[in-house]
Amino acid sequence: MRIYFTIIFILISLCSESQPNRRTLHWYFSDFAGLDFSAGDAVEDPNGMVYSPNWEGSTVMSDQYGNLLFYCDGEKIWNKNHLLMTNDLTYPDIDRGYQGVVAIPKPGSSNLFYVFIVCKSNGSSRLPLYYFTIDISLQGGLGEVVSVDTLYSAYDAAEKITATYHANKTDVWIITRKFQDDTYAAYLITGNGVNPDPILSPAPQRELNWGPTNIGPMKISLDKKYLVTTFMGDQSQEGGEVEVCKFNAQSGEIEHLYSFQMSDYFLTSSSAIYEESSCEFSPCSKFLYVAAEIQTDSSSHVYQFDIQYILDPDSFIQSGLLVDTVMGSNLQLAPDGRIYCFGKASMHFPTNPLNNFLGRFNNPGGLGLSSDYQSDVLIFQEGQVSSGLAYFVNDFLHRFDFEGQCALDTFYFDPWFFPEPTWIQWSFGDPASGSQNISNELHAKHVFSHGGEFEVSVLLTYPSGRVEETSRVVEVDSVPYPNLGPDTLICRGSSLALNANCNGQSFTWSTGQWGVASITVSDTGYYWVRASYANGCDNHDTIHVGFLPETQFDENALSVTPTACGGASGSITGLSIIGIEPMLLE
Repeated sequence: MRIYFTIIFILISLCSESQPNRRTLHWYFSDFAGLDFSAGDAVEDPNGMVYSPNWEGSTVMSDQYGNLLFYCDGEKIWNKNHLLMTNDLTYPDIDRGYQGVVAIPKPGSSNLFYVFIVCKSNGSSRLPLYYFTIDISLQGGLGEVVSVDTLYSAYDAAEKITATYHANKTDVWIITRKFQDDTYAAYLITGNGVNPDPILSPAPQRELNWGPTNIGPMKISLDKKYLVTTFMGDQSQEGGEVEVCKFNAQSGEIEHLYSFQMSDYFLTSSSAIYEESSCEFSPCSKFLYVAAEIQTDSSSHVYQFDIQYILDPDSFIQSGLLVDTVMGSNLQLAPDGRIYCFGKASMHFPTNPLNNFLGRFNNPGGLGLSSDYQSDVLIFQEGQVSSGLAYFVNDFLHRFDFEGQCALDTFYFDPWFFPEPTWIQWSFGDPASGSQNISNELHAKHVFSHGGEFEVSVLLTYPSGRVEETSRVVEVDSVPYPNLGPDTLICRGSSLALNANCNGQSFTWSTGQWGVASITVSDTGYYWVRASYANGCDNHDTIHVGFLPETQFDENALSVTPTACGGASGSITGLSIIGIEPMLLE
């Protein structure tokens, strides 16, 4: 017999306006250009002070309510009032990198932030990877730079830096590319600060002084399984290149799988060359988008690749579908779940009129043309979009998050959709849960029937009428299933062996015994066993053991007929036995 215990959780919900993806509502980039996603759709924000004439990127940090805190162009930092942040330590004079800067909150702190910076690969003013520490509580909430530190182990880091949370959802990995040592370097950031000793992983050889050929971002899929980097290349390198790697969010290790040049597969003209200028993953991590610019004109194409084939180079490359031929540089996932892009960002076409057009993939989780590319989302009236976008910790761009680990536990789902949907439907990919597999609650919860990977899908409608469909794979740890059998009865003075009958790695019994899968009992009562796996997931079963009633004689109808001496005609009749079978009369 199994006894189910119900634990009642009192959930104290923060205001629905507090969502981690609201940290990415404000973008300031290129030449005094900006976007604001506070209302849900992108609108122009001309207040930014970023000036990036040489393809440099930027980073922006807002709080979880979407209030701007600060932003940085890889050299200077501005506060929420668009004034230079107080910094008595001065700003180093450097040549800024393409994806040269990223900001993160310090783990466990509400007021400290780090801004990590790498330089241009062929710049005359180069420094190793360094970082500012900002205390946003100073200067009346405008923030102040309180320290600047250098990671000398990344002396040859350049052009690319990105950030993603550790598998524990608390610590952060800062990842960059070292061009002289030909390695990827992953630095772990914890509540104790920045670990100066990186996890190093081999990378293909590329020269530090190749300059523009190393331009292009490094992106990590939101499921944290893959890392992809693009390189623009040039005529001397015969076009650009795409690097495909595995990523381990637990260890920080990166495994290079293969590299390829899109010109070899998608261009029919021998004189045309693609420059792979940008890349981005869909929020569901099912597709990779790569922007490829035609080197000799203003064309820019975007291809979509199917991640299910990524471990097979030939199949992955063959899955490439052309989904945009209008513009495609500077691909960037936004807090509304859509991927934005701009016109060709090339030094050869700095005044390309398409540069100030904002394009968008409205359904980046859709295959091929169902990704729904739109070329005319808006036209920037202020500033100039040349190249370089705002970069963020990729975890801030999830569509929803969840808390839960083990099968049979309740998983709680936190929606990051705004404005609040007028209708929503969750599907947990768990048909064994029956009618519980679907929920129309905004803050859904679900008990998964078993361990494994479940694709949790969400379909929702916004007040504007926009329909969004997205998904995320949720990994659920398995639990053991102990089975003590049905309640049972034993005779007084006898014993019973109880066996958990499962493959648990640890056992705890109600008798105080532990570490064994079976025990022997000889008394009545309830007995339970809790079986656990090394991952902490456990389950239990309970059995009741009772005594069989003692056998009793019913003599009410007893009749004894005597027999004569030496005879055989006597009898005893009417004697009955009261008890629970089986019983033995001797």
